[in-house]
Amino acid sequence: MNTTEDRRIYTSCHSAISDPSENFRAEHAVEVIADFKEECEDINWIADTGRVFLKSFSSSLSPAECLFRMMICDNLGDEGVIAKILKLPPDCSRGGNINSLKEWLAKGTRYGKAELLYEIRNHDVEHPPTREKNRKAEAELVPFIEQALKKGKFAYFLLARGTNKKEFMLIHAAGTPPGTITYRALPSAVCETKAPFEQALSARGLMEDRFEDWWLFGLNRPQQSVPVSTGS
Repeated sequence: MNTTEDRRIYTSCHSAISDPSENFRAEHAVEVIADFKEECEDINWIADTGRVFLKSFSSSLSPAECLFRMMICDNLGDEGVIAKILKLPPDCSRGGNINSLKEWLAKGTRYGKAELLYEIRNHDVEHPPTREKNRKAEAELVPFIEQALKKGKFAYFLLARGTNKKEFMLIHAAGTPPGTITYRALPSAVCETKAPFEQALSARGLMEDRFEDWWLFGLNRPQQSVPVSTGS
């Protein structure tokens, strides 16, 4: 068991955009709240938030399902119950595959309700109107998440991003003025505040937008507690 200490790291988004609400792409995190890559404990509390970060050493548990377990463990405060939830057998053994993940969530899971809200294909898209449409969706993402959380339409969001190797982010907050989301991510094992989409240094030595495929799911926790019996 571990509780994070004050390990906040502040950096600049390096944005040249005059309107900060348009800063939905950035090279660095605005705030690294906690970095768990080197932690050995299965269960970590993020200081002063009631949120947990779970590290699973089971290769059969997908990053997405591990994040769902974090969601249902938030604010529980009972180490024994959280440990039992972490030890549950996988509900979706192939959750790293985006199509399997979509099918699993569409059927319903023990982790509550999920709704696919966006499915954006950027990889190898050269059609200018499609690229423009996709960029518009990306620019609208942070205010959409912020308003949905404020209105209670969803309790969390799951953002899956990447073309070949995907990163999964469990989002619990968003801010339109800075253009950032606050999330826990796997496989990177961080909790941070950052723009949802990235910039990267190109072969020409310039910062350019990184266009990846991405999916957004709206999540609501189950109304009843998840059964924690793991059998004999």
